[in-house]
Amino acid sequence: MKVLVLPLFQMPSGHHQAADAMIEVMSSFHDDDITFKKVDFLSYCHPPLERKVSGFYLHWITENPKTYSRFYKLFMFSRDHDHDFVQSLFFWNRYFEWRMEQFILEEDPDLIICTHCYPSKLLDSLKQRMKLSRPVINVYTDFFINDIWGKKAIDYHLAPNQQAKEQLMAEFQVPQERIFVTGIPTFPVYHAHQAAPLPEKNYILIAGGNSGLGNMFPFLKEITEKGNSTFTYKVLCGKNRKLYNKISELQNPDIIPLSYIDSPEKMNDLYNGALAILTKPGGITISEALSKALPIFVLHSLPGQEEINKRYLLNKGLIFELDLKKNIEGQFTQILFDSKKLADLKSRIELWNSEKDASLSEALLSIIHGERAYLPSISPV
Repeated sequence: MKVLVLPLFQMPSGHHQAADAMIEVMSSFHDDDITFKKVDFLSYCHPPLERKVSGFYLHWITENPKTYSRFYKLFMFSRDHDHDFVQSLFFWNRYFEWRMEQFILEEDPDLIICTHCYPSKLLDSLKQRMKLSRPVINVYTDFFINDIWGKKAIDYHLAPNQQAKEQLMAEFQVPQERIFVTGIPTFPVYHAHQAAPLPEKNYILIAGGNSGLGNMFPFLKEITEKGNSTFTYKVLCGKNRKLYNKISELQNPDIIPLSYIDSPEKMNDLYNGALAILTKPGGITISEALSKALPIFVLHSLPGQEEINKRYLLNKGLIFELDLKKNIEGQFTQILFDSKKLADLKSRIELWNSEKDASLSEALLSIIHGERAYLPSISPV
């Protein structure tokens, strides 16, 4: 069985992390008959276009977040807007559908997994037009489902929560047995039983360095100048060398910059030693932190999906939003030194986790075993 996994863009993202997590889970089945291939579809179609689009996106969300936020709501929730811009994309959709059809013919997969909404949209259209019969799985990487994701003809859905499952059933008539509430996929190591004693929790982890820390750096500079930090901070700078250098120049032993970490095992160790995490409300990082039952603080969110994620998480009581107008370390201590607030948070996380009706491995095994029975009768496309 050949499994084709489709994120979008080359840059590091939650879509790639989810794709890698899916591959790692399937690899754990120790089934020599299952092979995997991860492909960025946009780079397959046109590498220079992928570089331009991803560069433009990063520049846009950084330099003009308000206009990107408006664009996201217009484009990603297009059912709510009969807009000329949305209609003008029809030609490009048809072009990429044609390229996707050729791509699937070349790859000849038995199962296709989408961790980004655009490949899902293209495959859904091909299936509705009877140009594709291979089974497709949607793997959602946010806490909501936007309108770009294909839904009507997609075979399986790994939903982030019960709310998303109910939406798929009510609005798109997706059969209940085709939906698995697994949560957003993360690496198995974050869910593994910890045999050795956990290390003493003695720092706050700060994540989000790849896209900058927004208004967080002035706070780090301020506590350095005051010299009376209540906590130690470990800052994940990702591939943002400029940020790493700026923090290093502070020469504050209580603020430790960390370069890009690509090992889930090393990240798991960092989570295990953290009192809490300060991050942006991206689906993958939040899901990892929730799997470790960490208190989560957010200071700002990127425009678009992170704004919507933040509303969902605040409504569920799963994160704490910091107020820049108040003392930030004081806000940390109000939560982290209050045993009742921590116990209440733990209860809310446990309640939220109880919404899941299958683990990632259980869902994938069920799908793979079910589809294998039909493999001999699957047509070439």
